[in-house]
Amino acid sequence: MSPVPKRAWSFLVVDEGERQHQGNQGYDDDPSSYYSWDSTVANREGPSDGDICAVRDSRGLLGISRIDDVARRNGEKARSRCPECESTAFKSRATMQPIYKCSHCMAEFDQPLVEKVPVTIFRADYARSWVPVDGAVTAGELEADCYRSRAKQHAIRPVDPEALREVLTRRQLLVGDPWWQNGGSVEPPEIPGGYRELKGLGRIGQQEFRRQLLARFGPVCAFSGPQPVRSLHAAHVIPYSDDARHELAGGLLLRADLHALFDARLITIDGDLKIRIDSSLRSFPELSRLDGASLQIRSGDSLMPTLRKILKQREASA
Repeated sequence: MSPVPKRAWSFLVVDEGERQHQGNQGYDDDPSSYYSWDSTVANREGPSDGDICAVRDSRGLLGISRIDDVARRNGEKARSRCPECESTAFKSRATMQPIYKCSHCMAEFDQPLVEKVPVTIFRADYARSWVPVDGAVTAGELEADCYRSRAKQHAIRPVDPEALREVLTRRQLLVGDPWWQNGGSVEPPEIPGGYRELKGLGRIGQQEFRRQLLARFGPVCAFSGPQPVRSLHAAHVIPYSDDARHELAGGLLLRADLHALFDARLITIDGDLKIRIDSSLRSFPELSRLDGASLQIRSGDSLMPTLRKILKQREASA
């Protein structure tokens, strides 16, 4: 295996609603393509061309890539301050008036002072090699195994690249040798076409449901075992169309093709957590081997009794 680059960095993406203080108005980021920061940020001069970046949010790792270019330019940064003590440490309030309260002097106000500060603006571009991880590595795992500093308040932090590779390999998330040289993914050829208007319903919360299942099971298909994370779908044991709820105890990760067969009820699970295959699939060796097999989830999983109860109830009502 080719050696991993010697330096790696963690880039923290902060949602607007998660920012602790309102003095900083945030940055122009696209987590799967580029990350921006300025000269007021700790470790601002650290990331450079060729380094590995691990892009995360407050809950876990969003993806990994290799930095192709770090550009810099002169610019201005809007910084907001408390009108009483000029501190930037003030917070917004969703249900109270005035909107803001200063954490330093406790003043309450609706309009902060806004100043323009000259800064150097940095932007790391890494879209070519992006590999999504979708939260399969938690923030806790990164803290425990990968960071070279414990400065959790810093948006940019040095990461041990070998430790990062070890975590990703352990969770079966690294593909390719090396994965960053040819890009993180191979897109299918473009098919000529146009558009037509469609009307339908979109599921609320499906992405978060999948994220929680990845955190619970890791990148493991409940039927076929470990699989690339991008091949896994979040499946509902009780069809979502029945009650439109995401019940974690009744959720499984399934490889995309097996999920389609499961939704068509050509593959089912009995009350003893055994996989059952419809007779029409028995001519397919890979599928036939699944008949009677146990689910590929940990026997000690705390939600298994609830899952077994759901399946027995479903059997009784069938």
